[in-house]
Amino acid sequence: MDRGEANLHAHGKSDDHLTVVCFGASSGGFEAYCTILSLLPSDTGMAYIIVHHQPADGKSLLVEILPRMTDMPVVLVADGERVRADHVYVVPAGMQVTMDGDEFRIRTLLKTSGWPKNITIFLQSLADDRQKRAIAVILSGFDSDGAAALKSIKEAGGLVFAQEFRTAKQPDMPQSAVKTGCVDRLLQPAEIAFQLGRIGEERAWLKDNPGETKKETTLPKSEQSSRTGKTKRQAAHIGRSHGKRLSAKKSSEKRARAAASNLSGGGEKGRSGQNKG
Repeated sequence: MDRGEANLHAHGKSDDHLTVVCFGASSGGFEAYCTILSLLPSDTGMAYIIVHHQPADGKSLLVEILPRMTDMPVVLVADGERVRADHVYVVPAGMQVTMDGDEFRIRTLLKTSGWPKNITIFLQSLADDRQKRAIAVILSGFDSDGAAALKSIKEAGGLVFAQEFRTAKQPDMPQSAVKTGCVDRLLQPAEIAFQLGRIGEERAWLKDNPGETKKETTLPKSEQSSRTGKTKRQAAHIGRSHGKRLSAKKSSEKRARAAASNLSGGGEKGRSGQNKG
């Protein structure tokens, strides 16, 4: 029985002790996810969910790539799925997710003008559901999604981290988060991983030793830098390979569509007639 199952058995239907961490990002978030997950212990006793901006008609390839970075199971969120400790959940493309007790609820992402607000929607529900056991992590991305819910996270007693601007490919989202005045720490991805690992360790210890205090631990900066450099190189390599794979796939799909159009429309004439219709 893993820690997630043990928690559910120990606390019945609802595990009030389970901390849920949300990583919210869009453009530039991939490298941050890779760095954090590769450095994060796989037994923190917390659950992680990635809410990422992606095309509604696209396929989330994060569940194919991120398992290379962590020993935790990485799965697509399913409606009604119970959140479990030491698991990484990825929201499917074109969907928005909320928390309902210990379960995820998903629905089609509502189409609105401007940038999506699926990170804000999830964080609001996370604050309502997990309260002091809610942690928001705002990473690289365009616009300000997530920022509007940070006040709710703080008022509920939760924590908020944001990615240090100079390490974010697109700093809009972290900057918008900081402007709310609700960010507890502005950190590099490697530092975020360390902080989350420390929080998980301390909360597990305090749960087993109520009323006690635990001495803080720190990771030498030289060791942080060494780990970060190695992980960034790995993430960059995977990103380049993934990009080549996507380009090849798109070219193949384009050729297939052209061939199908020729067969059904009789070449240029057929396509011209279809366009007029």
